[in-house]
Amino acid sequence: MPSAPPSELWEIIIRRFGILSLICEKKEEKEKKKKKKKKKKKTTKNEKKKKTKKKKKKKKTKKKKKKKTKNKKKKTKKKKKKKKRKKKNKKRKNKMNKKRKKKKKKTKKKKNKKRKKKKTKMKKTKNKKKKTKKKKEKTKKKKRKKKNKKRKNKKNKKRKKKKKKTKKKKNKKRKKKKKTKKKKNKKRKKMKTKKKKKTKKKGRGKWGHFVLCLGR
Repeated sequence: MPSAPPSELWEIIIRRFGILSLICEKKEEKEKKKKKKKKKKKTTKNEKKKKTKKKKKKKKTKKKKKKKTKNKKKKTKKKKKKKKRKKKNKKRKNKMNKKRKKKKKKTKKKKNKKRKKKKTKMKKTKNKKKKTKKKKEKTKKKKRKKKNKKRKNKKNKKRKKKKKKTKKKKNKKRKKKKKTKKKKNKKRKKMKTKKKKKTKKKGRGKWGHFVLCLGR
């Protein structure tokens, strides 16, 4: 066996001694435990029952507590979920309402614009129709007036012409009558004068002409 330096040798000794002491300590502990176990009093049936009951109770309480905690957790989870869902629904509802209101406003605006346009168009058309009707009526009235005037003038012209013609005819007739009368009177006068002269020649006297007239 080769010789090792003194420092290394000491190290090996110390290490070995340490391991040995540890082994000894463990052995002592084991023996102590064994002795304690031997010293322990044997438990009675009632004590065992009691112990088991206590253990069961503890287990039950633990289970109950666990259940309670589980239920509480479940409840909290449910509550949280409900709250979350409520919030989500509210948000969605608000969004929808906002959208609907916006759409309604837009539609209303569009409708009003359309209605206004239609109203204006209708008013314009109505006014145009009214104007056209008025114009037509005016033209009709003017035409009728013109026609009536023309007819009246024609009638008046005809009447005047007829009147003139009749007057002319009448005057001609009257003039002719006058002329004839004048001629007749002249003839009569002539005859009278001739007869007078004749009677005077015969010498009938004062009542000669009267008698002649009577005889005629």
